[in-house]
Amino acid sequence: MGSNVSDCFQNAPCTDCLETDSGQSLTYNISGRLMRQRSDGLNVCDVYTFQQSIASGSMGLVAKIVKTDTNVMYALKTIHLEKLTDAIIQELQNEINILMDLDHPNIIRALDLFTQNHFFYLVMELCNGGDLYTRLPYSESQSALIVNQVCSAVVYLHEKGI
Repeated sequence: MGSNVSDCFQNAPCTDCLETDSGQSLTYNISGRLMRQRSDGLNVCDVYTFQQSIASGSMGLVAKIVKTDTNVMYALKTIHLEKLTDAIIQELQNEINILMDLDHPNIIRALDLFTQNHFFYLVMELCNGGDLYTRLPYSESQSALIVNQVCSAVVYLHEKGI
């Protein structure tokens, strides 16, 4: 499995957990609940096949992947942990916990999380539509629909205390 993988997959051997400078298990510092879901010993290459890079940013890259057993496309956010401060890691922990609990039609869902050799691999729903700016111009009715969807998501988040 995972024979068609990117360099980031090939250079990230599976590990049960990463350790911080203090010797604590980074797996459980980041999100013990999430990481225990991967106690099956599988790594990202065992479950998903790399398709193509989509974007890159300061913390890592986003790639299009396919779940091997279902052939469903997802987005994979690769986060390089060595580039992060302790404060950013704490923020990341909070964001991942929140994302994994959200379920709204106008919010991208986070579905799975792997750790491998100083990287987090966050599997998320894939949104192929591009950004709003590149699809300009919008009619009044299209704009109203977009605003309605955004407001619906914001109301949902506020109801959850976010």
